[in-house]
Amino acid sequence: MSERKRVSERVSERVSEREKVSDKVRTRFIVFNPVEYRWHPSMRVELYGCKRNDVASNDISTIIGTNIEYDTVWIPSQSPVIIDRHISIRPLVTLTIQAGVSVIFTSSDAGIDVYGIYTITLLLKSHSL
Repeated sequence: MSERKRVSERVSERVSEREKVSDKVRTRFIVFNPVEYRWHPSMRVELYGCKRNDVASNDISTIIGTNIEYDTVWIPSQSPVIIDRHISIRPLVTLTIQAGVSVIFTSSDAGIDVYGIYTITLLLKSHSL
């Protein structure tokens, strides 16, 4: 089960949120890019995985091709979740990825932009691919 803790603190007029994620994350590499959204500092987290033809042969998958506009939960029965372009998670929107969900990024152009004012803390464990 995921250990998830959200801590909010007010620093002047900014709200900082930190989340600790202890579930396994399987990816080939991760890129953290500071970005700006509506004049607020934000963080873009890009997780790069394997090519679409490397997906398990059971042909059961969920392809995400649109931005996350409302609170969304990805569950294991939707796995693997395939992302083949950049998608965005809008401010004040939560994307929950449950334990057991594989997220596959199929190209170097694929990624997730997370917008808002917050700090992300991730606990990542290395696994051989």
